[in-house]
Amino acid sequence: MDTLLAQLKLAVQITEKINQGESFDEIFDSLFRDLCGLIPCDRLAIGFLHADGHTLILGPVRSHGQILLGTGYKDSSLEYIFEDGKPRIINDLVDYLSTHPQSKTTALIVKEGLRSSLTLPLVTGSRSIGVMWFFSVKEGAYLSEHESFMRLIAGHLAIVLEKARLAGSLFAGNLLKGRLRDENIQLREIIARSPELTDLIGESVVWQKTLRQIQMVASTDATVLIQGETGTGKELIARAVHNLSARKDKPFIAINCGALSPELIASELFGHEKGSFTGAAQRKFGRLELARDGTFFLDEVAELPADMQVKLLRVLQEREFERVGGTQTIRSGARIIAATNRNLETERATGRFRDDLFFRLNVFPIRAPALRERKEDIAPLLNYFLHRYAQKVNRKYERIDPRVMAQCMQYDWPGNIRELENLVERGTIICEGPVFLMDVFEQVFEKPRTTETNAAAPKQSLIFDDVIRTHLLHVLTMTQGKVYGKDGAAHILGLKPSTLQAKLKKYGIEKT
Repeated sequence: MDTLLAQLKLAVQITEKINQGESFDEIFDSLFRDLCGLIPCDRLAIGFLHADGHTLILGPVRSHGQILLGTGYKDSSLEYIFEDGKPRIINDLVDYLSTHPQSKTTALIVKEGLRSSLTLPLVTGSRSIGVMWFFSVKEGAYLSEHESFMRLIAGHLAIVLEKARLAGSLFAGNLLKGRLRDENIQLREIIARSPELTDLIGESVVWQKTLRQIQMVASTDATVLIQGETGTGKELIARAVHNLSARKDKPFIAINCGALSPELIASELFGHEKGSFTGAAQRKFGRLELARDGTFFLDEVAELPADMQVKLLRVLQEREFERVGGTQTIRSGARIIAATNRNLETERATGRFRDDLFFRLNVFPIRAPALRERKEDIAPLLNYFLHRYAQKVNRKYERIDPRVMAQCMQYDWPGNIRELENLVERGTIICEGPVFLMDVFEQVFEKPRTTETNAAAPKQSLIFDDVIRTHLLHVLTMTQGKVYGKDGAAHILGLKPSTLQAKLKKYGIEKT
């Protein structure tokens, strides 16, 4: 009787929230919180059927544990709920998966240890607009009385869901907005392909030393700082540390500090509260919060502005932060891995990078060696990339022309592994086979200029500098001094904002 009264009370509360005009997101939060004790609920999720009739778009998810669900699955096993509009209880998801192996969603759910489910249609009028899933770690957790109670709740939830959809606050075309989109950043990150240590190719002595460092630090929770030139695979090293750790089944969330404007970086890192600044229409979770107890990777950490360096230092020291505009202190259990292509010793000496932050990050340093330092690895890397991109363009090569390998061994590779990969990809497009020639290399591996040509270099360099400066001024005039954003000078020039800022400083240009 007490359970029945509690269920009725919850139904009344949901109705009141709808009448008070609360958002779908707020109601869904409240529902998940209040359901504990009334129905088995280790996970609660909402799904929407795309207009194509097959693709499932995952909406908000609330869970007591990790989340491996993904979005955008073409999963025919879910079509039944939209066709007959009837609830369904699955008492044994493992057994269900054995008879429905095509269900990617069920496979991911079973992988997490969830063992039974209750699925209910969200119906307005005679049309199903979505589904609501309950999951439990116990087999046979759901009974007919659970179904009857939740059908009432599902009816209420469908009303506010349709209202939000029609108002445009839930969808924009076919993608989720606002907080739902922010939560799905985590979901997409988790299901993204993460390379294992075996994908880090190379047999050279210097590379084997790097691999041993990865293996040593992976089993700990130590903060890692990866330093190396552009294109040396610093993010691959970070992912390998994550994948070999006890956190491998938890989120790996990455952020490129150099790709964000100073105005946006605080919100991206720490999130923001509704109304904290103009345009903050609702709460947003930051990347650090989404990382939870997983790994948080800060690429190009040297690009962080001074105020953000202070805030990151607090995260490393106290393991806590606040959202922008918020007062609630949030604890972070994420492991921090940072990377940079700059010399942080030089950055510290010039005052651009804090000493205390450097020492906090540099607990376990790993150096990503340049490709010119590990030329023994060029051959296996070349073969690896050739196999990958030849498959993509449906080509077969019997062998690599010896001239190509000789050129590769003589070249210094300023762009490192990324440059090699790009050239191989371009070569597979141009070379039809059966011998891989890569004529495109002829323009890259050109011979050194003569002494006579080099003598004229200073004069040519001055002329070239004037051309660059004039062009930068022209683009800034076009954008009315705007550097960041879609219509900013950095976007037009195809540069990172931080790179453009450095060039403006080099050529003595002030933003208009």
